[in-house]
Amino acid sequence: MSTTIKDIAERAEVSIATVSLVLNNKPGVGQTTRSRILKIADDLKYHQRGGVATVNRGTMRCSSWGARSSRHVPDDTSRQSYANSA
Repeated sequence: MSTTIKDIAERAEVSIATVSLVLNNKPGVGQTTRSRILKIADDLKYHQRGGVATVNRGTMRCSSWGARSSRHVPDDTSRQSYANSA
C-alpha cells in the first residue's frame, strides 16, 4: 500500500492541510515544520500522484464528486479546444 498525506500528517503530528501546503510548496508553514514533513515524506517514500496534483492545481474541469460543466463537450476533439479556450 502506498503512503498517503494522512500517513505523513499522523507521523508529523500535524493536519493533513499542513502536509498538503508543504507538498505543494505553498506558504503558511514554518521552516522547522516544513523540513520535518519533507523528511518524513522522504523516509516514507511518498510520491505525489499526477492526477491528484492536477486536480489540486485547479486545471481539471470537474470535481471528484461529479459536478458537470455547463458547457457541452461532445467529443475528444472539442475537449481539447475547450481546454485551450478557458
